[in-house]
Amino acid sequence: MSGNALTIVSTVAGIAFGFVTSWWFTRSSKRDSDAKQESLASRISTLQGVLSEVADSVAKKPITPRNGSELQPALVPGHDANVVKASPQPATSASALDVVVRASLGALLDEHGDVSVPRLLRAVTQRLPDVSPSLISSSLERLRSAGKLSWPGDDVMKAGVITIHSQ
Repeated sequence: MSGNALTIVSTVAGIAFGFVTSWWFTRSSKRDSDAKQESLASRISTLQGVLSEVADSVAKKPITPRNGSELQPALVPGHDANVVKASPQPATSASALDVVVRASLGALLDEHGDVSVPRLLRAVTQRLPDVSPSLISSSLERLRSAGKLSWPGDDVMKAGVITIHSQ
């Protein structure tokens, strides 16, 4: 085989190898992209379900002050102020806590479907300062028993992350 023929054959083989390699990587990348897109769509649908449940529970609950004090309308000059008294209620009900926990889970959800436990605890205690970690833990346990969440181990306070499951 002459040098010119060998050069032509190796050039054609190199072009063919480059084409096949490019095609293979493109196809592999498309499969990976489709799988990630499907996973993201399922996580978004889960988040929408959690948020719709939060919206439903918020819409059904009347808004009352946390400390049970009087509600007073804004004073407008020239108008009488009628004071509306709210009945004393516990500082935080279980359903209000569940709403805040679910909303915080949705707000803190990362691209992998995980939520950092310390960030979740900070977010919930910022919104409801009078809530103890054991109440937050029991709210998360209810969501875990419903199959919406999971975490490594038995104690959520020792877990680093909570994973939200799509259903």
